[in-house]
Amino acid sequence: MPALRATRGDSALEVLVRLFLLQQPVLHARVADVLPLEACLEAGWLVRAGAEEVAATVDVRPYGGPDGEDWFIVSDLGCAVGGAGGIGSREEGVVLGVGGASTTLAGITVRTPVGAALDLGTGSGIQALHAARHATRVTATDLNPRALHITALTLALSGAPAADLREGSLFEPVRDDETYDLIVSNPPFVISPGAG
Repeated sequence: MPALRATRGDSALEVLVRLFLLQQPVLHARVADVLPLEACLEAGWLVRAGAEEVAATVDVRPYGGPDGEDWFIVSDLGCAVGGAGGIGSREEGVVLGVGGASTTLAGITVRTPVGAALDLGTGSGIQALHAARHATRVTATDLNPRALHITALTLALSGAPAADLREGSLFEPVRDDETYDLIVSNPPFVISPGAG
């Protein structure tokens, strides 16, 4: 409730917070002052919510980089940074946000400068985002084309260079003659009791 009260104004920040963080519908006119409304509707990042409002189809969360960078992670609704609401979803193409495994991998990955880094199963693009800080070239693969679009948005919103995004399973889109100095992967997994 305090966040809703604090975002009642018309500033760009208030509109974006209401749409993408608080998941609240916002009047068309307010959004059109901040974003290219028709392009966002056409691309599917926003949908019409009634006659006069639009709503976000993705969650955009702030994420602090290791040196204090202001990054943003894009994921599907209910799957935000630290959230696991979408994990049980049976929908095709759901893109999860950042969880404990993602941050652990980011924290233990050696961050020396490299020529080329490969992120297998990029998802929301968090590992590609970290790699962009110390790799000259970043390639990210994912079987889910929606994940590649979300990775591109995560990188762009965070001010990171674009990655070479390739659709396919794990190493499938990588050519035989390509080499990488760093390979990271945080594939989706579900922890469940054993079949006893």
